[in-house]
Amino acid sequence: MPSPADQDERLRRYIGHWGLFFEQRGATRMAGRLIGWLLICDPPHQSSARKAEAIGAGAASVSAATRARRPAPMIERVGRPGERSAFSPIEPGMASRLLRTRLGRITGMSTVAEEGMAHLPLDDPARI
Repeated sequence: MPSPADQDERLRRYIGHWGLFFEQRGATRMAGRLIGWLLICDPPHQSSARKAEAIGAGAASVSAATRARRPAPMIERVGRPGERSAFSPIEPGMASRLLRTRLGRITGMSTVAEEGMAHLPLDDPARI
């Protein structure tokens, strides 16, 4: 069983990997770190303060990343009776929706590339 320090380091690395993944795809690193945390956190409804603490960021950065991801839709905004804070869990089904969207784009690009291959000279089919 890993020590608590090892678990903390593994968690920081995991969150960092999500940050880099998002950054490489044109989003902010903070948005990726936030999504990485929200995918695994328990409970799934996290306050802004808890999210900031978990990913080692300032409250304003977490708030901005949450707002930026909401239109995607990746994160929903949820209120709880009797509480002033809003909570932001991952939108249900977000990961599978993202994968289906990406797969659709790849499939579409493949179809267009295959169509283009029919127009290439026979001696240069590797161009596409």
